[in-house]
Amino acid sequence: GEELLGITLALLDVARTLNDVPAGAVDTCGTGGDRSGTFNISTGAALLVASLGVPVMKHGNRSVTSRSGSADVIEALGVSFTEPETSVGNFAFLFAPQFHPALKHIGPIRRALGIRTVFNLVGPLANPARPDFQLVGVAVRERLPDVARALQGLGRKRAFVVHGEPGLDEATPVDRFTVVDVQSDSITAADFTSADFGIAPCELSDLRGGSADHNARIIENVLAGRTGPKRDVVVLNAALTLLLIGKAKTPVQAAEFAADAIDSGATARLLEELRRSSVHA
Repeated sequence: GEELLGITLALLDVARTLNDVPAGAVDTCGTGGDRSGTFNISTGAALLVASLGVPVMKHGNRSVTSRSGSADVIEALGVSFTEPETSVGNFAFLFAPQFHPALKHIGPIRRALGIRTVFNLVGPLANPARPDFQLVGVAVRERLPDVARALQGLGRKRAFVVHGEPGLDEATPVDRFTVVDVQSDSITAADFTSADFGIAPCELSDLRGGSADHNARIIENVLAGRTGPKRDVVVLNAALTLLLIGKAKTPVQAAEFAADAIDSGATARLLEELRRSSVHA
């Protein structure tokens, strides 16, 4: 925890600072490196949460350990990287290299190593917006306490650190998942399954993605109302985010709110709005 916090604070120290970050902002992302081949679930969930009126400051990068990083899929969706002050519809995508000049030198080394490094964990923590709320997925269960303590040290109002079985950096309907609830004066953990959210189980193969373009089409289909496990996992992760920020009281209610955002067309409209503003950017 100390080491992670130290590296993160050192990076933030030399990062471009952000002003005008909205109160109550949230970031949702995995630390990657789980090699499970799932599509960009947290990106879909982030768009869904933003369409419910929550300010989302998603901090991401191009792929390091998967075929498609969050920046790759955001581009494939036709959305440009934004500055918070020019963000549209509660959604800003903060492209890490634009804010962290120090990371330029680390990227090539990470790609050459091709292994999990401490920087997999630092990336999500080093969001230059320093949002009030954060959901961070961690593929290696043993790192949960480190990431939780680092988030506490960064002064988040509240954060969830999530680990899914088998060895996933996100909650899925495949198996149980652990949620570590980090508050300023406490760190507690609980296990859940998708059934707690009223969501049916599925197989890991149901959640497979591919290239950035392929993953962008998956997200578009989910937002267009296609049902099945891919929609379910986006709803599940959005529901966790709504619980984190206190917008829902129970897991089932949170999942209902999230599903309604898709079914009302709100999330698809937000994506359209983001695309239109990207064309003019």
